[in-house]
Amino acid sequence: FSQFLNAKGIAIIIFSVILLSLIAYYLKCISYGMTTLVAKKAKLTWQAAMKIANKFFWKLMVLHLFLALIAFAIVVVFGLGIVISFIVNKWLGILTLIVGIIAMFAVLFFAIIKLFFAVPILFLEDRTAKESLKQSYSMTNGRFKEALIVFAILAGVGIAFGLLGNAFSGSFANILSSNFAKFSLSFLAILVYYLLSSAVGAFTSLFLFYAYIDFKSPRKSSKAKAF
Repeated sequence: FSQFLNAKGIAIIIFSVILLSLIAYYLKCISYGMTTLVAKKAKLTWQAAMKIANKFFWKLMVLHLFLALIAFAIVVVFGLGIVISFIVNKWLGILTLIVGIIAMFAVLFFAIIKLFFAVPILFLEDRTAKESLKQSYSMTNGRFKEALIVFAILAGVGIAFGLLGNAFSGSFANILSSNFAKFSLSFLAILVYYLLSSAVGAFTSLFLFYAYIDFKSPRKSSKAKAF
């Protein structure tokens, strides 16, 4: 790879990474567009999904930027508190480090649950990123445990699929093999993995959107009807 370690090669790599990231992000928006159409019981077409993706591409990016900034702000606040405590006293700093890390993850987890429905609100209610975050935060007041159940289900699915992905890890290593049989089996395994990944992604998106639709109804009590 030494031939790529020059200004031109690095620039091409950076450009390629940015371009592929934007394409992947746009495809994710199309996926959310399809989920929106299904949730609204509208006709599912590529044109309609792409129209939604074009409309919400930058809104979704801003939403994710806000979420990243919120997480960053929480980490910075606790980090500064820990640094200051070390400056004051070593033992106080050690105590603050232990307590502060636990508290920081607790606050981050709380923020994740409170803002969990921001994406479906953005697409289904046609809100701005700021409005989606505010609505998600307010609608979970008094119903934190219900939102936690929805999150736990989706997290469980993600963890289970992550463990399943370990079974396919050898296939990624063998895809460059010169042995035709090994290459063919690895290619087939990777294809199956990505088909399963697409199915899991579609399921989680639908579950989240339907859970939001059920969750915003005050007459229900947390039994998300996403299934």
